[in-house]
Amino acid sequence: SCGICTYVCPLCYCFSTDDASDLNGLNCRRCRYWTACTLPEFAKITGGYNFHKTLKERYYNWYYHKFVRAYKEYGKSQCVACGRCQKYCPAKIDMETELIKIVEKYKAQS
Repeated sequence: SCGICTYVCPLCYCFSTDDASDLNGLNCRRCRYWTACTLPEFAKITGGYNFHKTLKERYYNWYYHKFVRAYKEYGKSQCVACGRCQKYCPAKIDMETELIKIVEKYKAQS
């Protein structure tokens, strides 16, 4: 759950924002920064509530957005099969193989 797959993906675009002000409170700026939806702090909001607190929830959100919702919105997945996620994964997860397994399980249940 290091997030490297989302950082190296040419189609991932998750971001977050932070507000910062001077000590005198006269100047404030909003900073937008690149992050990954697979990281624990991504879905955390003010008050400490986290919409995706578990690893399973975070990767479900990532998978659903990239491979399910994208089909509904754009007519294709958010994957160009570049292999960067596999190349840079420190755990050596073969994302293509794992996705094929998920699809096969789904087809078997249908």
